[in-house]
Amino acid sequence: MAGPGVAYNTYIGEKGKFDEFNYEWSALAYLNIGYNGNKMYANVRTAYEIYYVDLSPSYLTTNDLRINLTVGYRFNNLENFIPTSLF
Repeated sequence: MAGPGVAYNTYIGEKGKFDEFNYEWSALAYLNIGYNGNKMYANVRTAYEIYYVDLSPSYLTTNDLRINLTVGYRFNNLENFIPTSLF
């Protein structure tokens, strides 16, 4: 996903209070890869986000990279080992 936007900013500088509309850009990308077997499963999910704001005469940018790893093992017939009564 990517796209432009606008923001209304209020800030106090050396010359007093300022109100201003600024344009912004943002982009977000995901990549999801997984394995699903009889006994094991695994998943890697990555996300990258970039953000740009024009604050004349300066600008602000942010970058964010997230990586999640999930690994699991399936216990076959686990319900047979769980006690149905404790007493």
